[in-house]
Amino acid sequence: MLALLFFTFLTPCLYAAPVLCTGYSWQTVLERDDRTLTYSFDTTGGYAVEGYLSESLDEVFAAIPQWRDVIRRSLDSWGSAADISFVEVPDSGDAFGAFGAQGALRFTAHPLYQAFAHAKVSPPTGTVEETTGLSMWGDVHYNSHNLDAGEWDASSLQNTTTHELGHALGIVAHNLDPGSALFWLGGVAEPSEHDFADIRALYFPQNEPAPILTDPLIDRPRDWVALVDGSADARATLTVTKDGSVLTSGEQKTGIKGVGASLADENYGFDYVDLTLEAGGRIATDGHNAYGIGAGDFNAITVDGFISTEGFSADGVALMGRSNSLRTGIASLIRTAGAGANGIFVGGEQDAVGNYYGNAVLAAGRIETSGAGGCGIYAAGFSSVALSGSILTLGSHAAGIGSDQYGSQHIAVEQTAAIETRGHDAYGVLIRGGEQCLGHAGGDHHRRGEKLRHLWLLVRCQRYRDRWNDPYCGARSNGGACRRE
Repeated sequence: MLALLFFTFLTPCLYAAPVLCTGYSWQTVLERDDRTLTYSFDTTGGYAVEGYLSESLDEVFAAIPQWRDVIRRSLDSWGSAADISFVEVPDSGDAFGAFGAQGALRFTAHPLYQAFAHAKVSPPTGTVEETTGLSMWGDVHYNSHNLDAGEWDASSLQNTTTHELGHALGIVAHNLDPGSALFWLGGVAEPSEHDFADIRALYFPQNEPAPILTDPLIDRPRDWVALVDGSADARATLTVTKDGSVLTSGEQKTGIKGVGASLADENYGFDYVDLTLEAGGRIATDGHNAYGIGAGDFNAITVDGFISTEGFSADGVALMGRSNSLRTGIASLIRTAGAGANGIFVGGEQDAVGNYYGNAVLAAGRIETSGAGGCGIYAAGFSSVALSGSILTLGSHAAGIGSDQYGSQHIAVEQTAAIETRGHDAYGVLIRGGEQCLGHAGGDHHRRGEKLRHLWLLVRCQRYRDRWNDPYCGARSNGGACRRE
């Protein structure tokens, strides 16, 4: 049985990058504490947590005498990649959210619905260690009953723990790469090279800062560049002309980005910029976690040229924040190669009082992806996507258009659109969650390969209530229809 895995947020920022919610990692605490994080096990139970009383891990994992060692193996596997030493401390016995001697990461169990476990994200960068005991940042909660998710054994415990620790250390978003610990349908025993690259993007900037560009034109070949933010009253502008290009190679070297050094910096993406890539203009990156364009908040982006990326999690255009608009012209081409690399990533945020700030995408051009779990367009958080162009995916478990199960995505497939998938276990459109709306106007769809799954929606707009995909026809809906070849 595949594990059903979730994580939850303690902050209003839901999605701000394919890897994480920008500004979230344990970096500040680690720098002050010799790169050491403490953890503790709830072996007492009886604490109020998320509307339930916690249960002793000794009792929940009674069939796994070595359960502590299993969890420690998952901790060590992530620690070696992030250069973190995990040190066990006694659990204080205090209520969750109260300051005490429990570890920065606290493991407990309580009833969950259709899930092996979930985890809390890491704290905002800048959080000092004196305050970490006042929250549930980084805590991992296991299903104490597991009636829906399946029975616990050593294998499911290690796979689940490895997955949830990825979230607890700062990798917020799931991906579609089946070899990754953050695969949306279940984890693996140890993090993959893809996962290690994502952790490096949080904790280890690989390069000197990108040169800051003040010229509003790129009309010749350039290496990667950083943009200073504009403002609501004085927006910045940048045009990559038909004679211009941004060509760069190296891990985490995003072609056009903000001034932040790593994905754990709030200003990794630029804000309040009107950015145009003209027909004939080119952006190409070669490296893990190196996007073509990394946008923060309140940007207007027009792409009529060519964007190419190669590497794990290397998206063509990443709308990491909120209130961005992106339009790709009919002659544009976005091409990505690498596990978990999407043509366009669409994020979004929710503020402290529940207001949604999404992004809008009008995709009229061509998008091609060839990595395992890569999506032509991946919509997360709160977003609106309209496809009138074409998408081709070649990788296994890829999707022409994919969505995460959190937030609200409105996806329109127009009459002129075409989606073609050629990889194993691939999807034309992968809809997850409870607030997604898909409008289908009869676009052309083709499939090749084994066990391909594609949603064929016959109603104009369908809201999905089922969380998980049907294993045969690609999605379940209330009133919609799915067709298999």
